Amino acid sequence: MAQLVQPIANGAFVLSLDTDFDGCMRLKTAAIEILQQFDWEVPDWVIVPGGNLGNIYAFYKGFHMCKELGLVDRIPRLVCAQAANANPLYLHFQSGWEDFSPATEEELMDAMAQADATGMFICPHTGVALTALVKLRNSGVIKPTDRAVVVSTAHGLKFTHWLIRR
Repeated sequence: MAQLVQPIANGAFVLSLDTDFDGCMRLKTAAIEILQQFDWEVPDWVIVPGGNLGNIYAFYKGFHMCKELGLVDRIPRLVCAQAANANPLYLHFQSGWEDFSPATEEELMDAMAQADATGMFICPHTGVALTALVKLRNSGVIKPTDRAVVVSTAHGLKFTHWLIRR
């Protein structure tokens, strides 16, 4: 607790995690799992839902570690997908960023319905990432020959109240 006094006294927003540093770093193993599933070929894109941004950073750390170890020759393009209503990144965009398009409520609901039609019961966060894939694909940023991974951070059963809204 003593380590938190100075940051808090200086107005920093401090989060308390129910784990230690190693617990946080375990998140980066998801990047390694993707590489293993792709037979160590790096996908062109990895799209991650962005809440507190810990997941996107963990994916970067995992891919970067594999590159440093010589297991892969590059890091995929990482996309942090965020809903317009959960908008820390969006607020930064309003202050001057370009080419930022958060997922609207309607878009993420459409993405969830499309996933449901294929038998995947996804959570709203994954719906946001899937919406980002669709937008990037429709705009030509992600090419038809590109390999993209959409990260699912939870199962749809954790968010059954969303079914009522659809």
